[in-house]
Amino acid sequence: MTGAKELGPVQSVALAPAILPIDTNFTGSRASLAASFTDGALFSTMGGVSPATNTGAWEPFRAYDQAPPYGPGARPGRIADVALVTVGGGGITDPNTYVCVTRSGPDPDIFCATDSSAGWGLWENLEHATIPGFPFPIDFEPGHFDQVSAAKTTEGLHVVGVASGQIFHQLRSDTSPIFRDVELVGAGQEVGYFVAVACG
Repeated sequence: MTGAKELGPVQSVALAPAILPIDTNFTGSRASLAASFTDGALFSTMGGVSPATNTGAWEPFRAYDQAPPYGPGARPGRIADVALVTVGGGGITDPNTYVCVTRSGPDPDIFCATDSSAGWGLWENLEHATIPGFPFPIDFEPGHFDQVSAAKTTEGLHVVGVASGQIFHQLRSDTSPIFRDVELVGAGQEVGYFVAVACG
């Protein structure tokens, strides 16, 4: 990649359509890329490839650890997996960019950060939910997440993850969003032990 530097072994990567052009003279396809590395760091870049010349143009990698509004702040631990959501399809009016990650270690939760017109907000633990009548957030702990994926629909942001071989889903537009077991709530059947998931 032109403009990239060596950051070490990559652990996971996510790709999504780029919202802002990196070069007004570049006529190829553009994409946003987020990557986690084996040391737990999280970086992003933006670029693409020109079909006419078969050459790439990529910005230098940038750490997500910058404080808002330039980034979501210090990452919530070592990052194991990453999902990236930018523009949506027809009928989706949400203009925000979302980065969802799983944190490795003794408590592998899913976190999400939002980039809006006002800039980045702080990381949010998606296992914490505010319940009417409770003075503090409740931690709904479905298990140890090691995989995450996300996508926009007209309903809102959907986040899915794998924890202990089960798939859990959360719709962020819910009043009190929590993770629910897809096999129990949706499919209604046990089909085995899951190791990966994709949402799109």
